[in-house]
Amino acid sequence: MQSTTDLESGQQSREGKSDGFHYSEHRTVDSKCNVIVNVHVEPANLNDVTPMPGILKEIEARLGRLPRYMGLDAGYHNAWIAPLLESKSIQGVIGYRRHTHAGEHYGKYRFKYDPFIDV
Repeated sequence: MQSTTDLESGQQSREGKSDGFHYSEHRTVDSKCNVIVNVHVEPANLNDVTPMPGILKEIEARLGRLPRYMGLDAGYHNAWIAPLLESKSIQGVIGYRRHTHAGEHYGKYRFKYDPFIDV
């Protein structure tokens, strides 16, 4: 579906967020001085990790180099991001994503290993 008034926006349909046509903003902040060094805006219907190669190119063009470390929120917790950062010699620190499950289902992080009975 496409907006009739804003063709560049993307339809967002995520749990806990309002449905409609929106944009996603990816902001890069220098941790030493807390200065915003890059802003990247995409249609909201794209996955958070999709624009990451472009974001890294923008940061390198703007600053003349890439950072040695990047802290990323759980939206970037994806098997594709870790090798991308490693290929650029960036040490990534990525938040852990805890998926919400309704009812009696719950994630593997709630289980505890019992070495005595190996389960």
